[in-house]
Amino acid sequence: MPIRVLTKEESEKTSEEEFRTLTPAERLVAFLELSRRINRHFPSKITFEE
Repeated sequence: MPIRVLTKEESEKTSEEEFRTLTPAERLVAFLELSRRINRHFPSKITFEE
């Protein structure tokens, strides 16, 4: 597995290009997965139960 060293700008450009190739459904799934990972590391104390 090759290792690539990128500047921050190159990394952001690559990530943006990869994101643009996704379909809208794939973008939604990626967003939900990112949200789930963030919530796992930084859980909210707010509950939405009544």
